[in-house]
Amino acid sequence: LFENRLRGQVFDTWEDFLDTAAEDPGFWAEQQHEQQGGSLIRLDPMQVFAWVATLMIEIAIWGLVAWSAVKDLYLGLGVSAMYGVLLYVAASRQFSKNLAGMIWPNV
Repeated sequence: LFENRLRGQVFDTWEDFLDTAAEDPGFWAEQQHEQQGGSLIRLDPMQVFAWVATLMIEIAIWGLVAWSAVKDLYLGLGVSAMYGVLLYVAASRQFSKNLAGMIWPNV
């Protein structure tokens, strides 16, 4: 499923995206600006916070898994499996689609 956005408009296919981009002179001005060494990267503070929070949670969880695996291999496997199941249930049933999309690669 292809989904891309250009100024808030969602496109179903790559061809639709290219057609709209070809008709929009502002799109090509942005591309030219990038080629001249400029940057149009805009960081959303909530995305940055989510990335940092996800990284910290991952470090803590996998640190717990490593520590429990050092104590007992089966305890480490159990903690890892339990974390995977809880993350899957939370991402698929409890979180909103936007938040679940951010953590879905970890599942």
